[in-house]
Amino acid sequence: MASRKLKHYFQAHPIKVLSAQPFEALFRNSEAIGRIGKWATELNEYVIDFEHRSVKKSQALVDFITNWTPVVFDTTLQFDEPTWTVHYDGAWGMSGAGISAILTPLNGPKLRYSTRLEFLTTTNIAEYEIVLLGLQKLRTLGIRRCVVKSDS
Repeated sequence: MASRKLKHYFQAHPIKVLSAQPFEALFRNSEAIGRIGKWATELNEYVIDFEHRSVKKSQALVDFITNWTPVVFDTTLQFDEPTWTVHYDGAWGMSGAGISAILTPLNGPKLRYSTRLEFLTTTNIAEYEIVLLGLQKLRTLGIRRCVVKSDS
């Protein structure tokens, strides 16, 4: 079990489990039997926080938007900085998934990013990943306004 090999890490850092499944009730059940009972016994010595998440990527997107949104919303607010456009697309197949984003400023050259996802994924997850990649690149560049466009 990974907890034996990484015991020093688990003891030094808090563990947060994000899941849509009721793992906390499962591991806190004193009457658990079989493998679950063994896992619960072994992991009981660590501090583990269970947090319900339906989709982790959606929370990352919400956090990102929250960080970018002005505290006071004023409809007469005029922005001096230009708006960038992000076009993105993801492709999924039996041999893996690839994602690409094109960041287009009002004036100047387009910035193109693409990568291959090195984990099992679905089309929706690939789309989430590319939106996050495009927004992270814009944030790195200090861009605070963008329009996101997709074919999905």
